[in-house]
Amino acid sequence: DPNSAVNAGSNRWSFAPLVNYSYTPDKGKSWLELYVKSTFFTNNNKYRLGTLSQDPQLSLEFHASTDIAPRFWFAVDLYYDSGGQTSVNGVSQNNAANTCSAGATLNYRPWHDGKLLLQYKETLSAPGEAKTRSLTVYLAQLF
Repeated sequence: DPNSAVNAGSNRWSFAPLVNYSYTPDKGKSWLELYVKSTFFTNNNKYRLGTLSQDPQLSLEFHASTDIAPRFWFAVDLYYDSGGQTSVNGVSQNNAANTCSAGATLNYRPWHDGKLLLQYKETLSAPGEAKTRSLTVYLAQLF
């Protein structure tokens, strides 16, 4: 609904190719991982103020993880996002990302194919934006 301030759909597509490199120096007890992702967006021609467009956004993630028990692992995480500037009818919204965050993750497998994850994440640097802190609890069952 182009007349609504809240819209359930974004009326556009995004594509996010991802490349991952993982290195485990000690037969899988600990590992280092690097993720590089670039997200590309199509235009939203049904945006309530005209046409919304967005530049590509680059995301980098680094994780240093180690097993601390047979069903537990712990990781230290770093994140960086850059770009993604939006424009409405060709007018820049001055909202490109330039954010660096860090965090820690604790993962537990309470049963076969189950996963309980606790993650803390904090913004280290976000020029012109509010710094944030988040705590996430995630429970999943794989089928």
